[in-house]
Amino acid sequence: MIFITGATRGIGLAIARALSSQRLILHGSSLQSLAALREEFPEALCVAADFSNKVAIQAMLAEIQQQTTELSAIIHCAGNTRDARAVAMPLEDFEHVFHVHATSFFMIATTLKPLLKPMSDVLVMTSTAGLFGSKGQLNYSAAKGALTMMSYTLAEEWRREHIRVNAISPAALTDMTRPVIDYLTQKSAREQTPFPDYWRVGSVEDVARFVAALINRDDFFTGHVFGVNGTKTTRYRGELVEWSPC
Repeated sequence: MIFITGATRGIGLAIARALSSQRLILHGSSLQSLAALREEFPEALCVAADFSNKVAIQAMLAEIQQQTTELSAIIHCAGNTRDARAVAMPLEDFEHVFHVHATSFFMIATTLKPLLKPMSDVLVMTSTAGLFGSKGQLNYSAAKGALTMMSYTLAEEWRREHIRVNAISPAALTDMTRPVIDYLTQKSAREQTPFPDYWRVGSVEDVARFVAALINRDDFFTGHVFGVNGTKTTRYRGELVEWSPC
């Protein structure tokens, strides 16, 4: 089975549709959000959990363990934003966003690890905010950066067992990116300036197609961060530069 978090909308939903021929476990943040999922994916196991709530995550994981003994992929798409400049950000908002993105993934990956087999995939959705930072998104950047480093670490820890762990940094129009893109579109029109190339993004379906192709590969690749923007892909690579005198 394939477990997809954040499957009720955006990239998670697009991936669920792209993999609809597979046996799926689909996560939503609440029981109400699962209604449309159950209608579209009647054969899927649909589970609900508020990822800011540790007890709710534990209950969801126990349900998954009761329902299956094997996972071919974990695809972690769940996320949210509570943007503010660092000095104006309440601690609650920092902790909430970090928990929804990163702490939840730690709990999922470590709890469900026994269900993974050789050549199973673990994929996390990171962001350029988690690679380079993003002004006004300290909590989101920290959470996505944590996911990036967790994917690198798990890739090394689970390499001997041939479990593939990779991250994807998508550039796509989603509920989280739409406000920024709408603002920049209006600003460019108002000021008669070119629209920034950085925000010329693809669709969630482009990301879903890439994910489907990735998990269907039969070679062992792990520890990568793939960038996906429309039909263009890249691979981010951390490099250690040579030391030099101060």
